[in-house]
Amino acid sequence: MRFRFLRLLLLAIIVVSATSLYAQSVIQPNQSQSPKKLIKYGWDTPTPDFVLANITTMEQHPFDGIAIAAHVGPTVFTRSPYPDDAFAQDRADLAAIPFTRFTDNFLALSAGTAEQDWVFANDSDWAAAETNLRNFAATAAAGGMRGFIIDPEPYDYSAWWYNRERYAGLEFEQAQALVRERGARFMSIIQEYIPDVRLLLLYGPGRARAEIEGRGFGLRDSPWALYGAFMEGLILGATGDSHLIDGNEDSYYYTSAQQFADSRGYLNDAIHFVSDDATLRERFDPVVQIGQALYVDALLNLRDNPEQIGYHLASDEERVQMLEHNLYYALLNTDEYVWMWNEAINWWTGEVPPAVEAAIVDARDKVASGAPLGFEVDSFVQAALSNDGG
Repeated sequence: MRFRFLRLLLLAIIVVSATSLYAQSVIQPNQSQSPKKLIKYGWDTPTPDFVLANITTMEQHPFDGIAIAAHVGPTVFTRSPYPDDAFAQDRADLAAIPFTRFTDNFLALSAGTAEQDWVFANDSDWAAAETNLRNFAATAAAGGMRGFIIDPEPYDYSAWWYNRERYAGLEFEQAQALVRERGARFMSIIQEYIPDVRLLLLYGPGRARAEIEGRGFGLRDSPWALYGAFMEGLILGATGDSHLIDGNEDSYYYTSAQQFADSRGYLNDAIHFVSDDATLRERFDPVVQIGQALYVDALLNLRDNPEQIGYHLASDEERVQMLEHNLYYALLNTDEYVWMWNEAINWWTGEVPPAVEAAIVDARDKVASGAPLGFEVDSFVQAALSNDGG
């Protein structure tokens, strides 16, 4: 995940621009909504054996579920498949974990970064990916997991990159059609093992919309070029109660209630910018859910990074309030899931400041009970941005 404080500044311009009527609708939770769930993810993502050995203490933390990493790693797009027996111990360990509080757990996958030279148009490469996907899906199913948390961002060799040489002379639109078919197949395979799967995409259709709006006809030159087509396939391949969740990683940068509220319209309208396919648009609303994200390190200044809002806040008290504020409005503006990312804190082997845990519990309790947040952050956010020249 890459962060730019300039983006944060731009997103924060509307901190105090909401009308009182609209602000009231944002502040008051809708108690008819489904229960909201908080999923823990980060550099401290554990493997199944660690969870089996530590589940009792892990479930003392205020989460509804966690990301878990297979020992083979998260990459699904490899040129040769992982050995089948590489998953055996993970499956046994997951099946033995006595989950109680953590009801919604996700196996971590990386789809944006592929092995060097892997390409959707190569049948051998795709066959290896299918074998991997079956093993990942069978492993998740063995642990009764809700599905997969998928990072689609291309850090090194992008799975979504396009050129005519890689795609055997296929024009961009033809490559999109091929990747759309692969995406539908991807979803179909997973549903053989988890019929009502949840795919929590850190970036979803909203990212495809942003790329189109930002690049126009240059989309084909983007490292995300084919991601929109892949998501279209996932949506078209979803059946029954399966869902894709747009995890809205951009909400890492939000500093106001209205930004969380506005994101719902932006993400829900994404399909109208991504495709004019009537069938796809018809499938979008039943299949795609809106999620939100929380980046703990940025809010609490755990990495001493001037590109992140926590660096510019005046005190640890303000930072903890910022964390509670963002979690409160993230929960208020998600269909079901908020995922929380961290790097500098290890929730399972380190010490988490009590105030941080208390802020998480308070935000969750207020949303669940329909209570207002009880404080505002606009004044000290504006002061922080002004001090930085924003």
